[in-house]
Amino acid sequence: MIRIYLIRHGRQNSPLCNVDVPIEEAGFRQAKLVAKRLKLYDIQALYSSNLIRAIQTAEIIGEELSLTNRIEEVFQEISFGELTGLSDEDIKDKY
Repeated sequence: MIRIYLIRHGRQNSPLCNVDVPIEEAGFRQAKLVAKRLKLYDIQALYSSNLIRAIQTAEIIGEELSLTNRIEEVFQEISFGELTGLSDEDIKDKY
């Protein structure tokens, strides 16, 4: 049986909607905690989208699990259209 575990990237460092940014310090800690937990499972492959925050998260997990991250563009999240790059405040004001 194949099991797929979906892990969200660590906390990013931008308040803007769906921008390609790195994870912040809390995101690094989150990724390390998830990696330690995943050691309890028989993980055989690791994939991420091509977003910086996803790659960083996957690399931290990969180090702990001795796996190489395979970057797949198809795993990128959906488009947020005209919301992309707006702050929560701007979105509330506009919509």
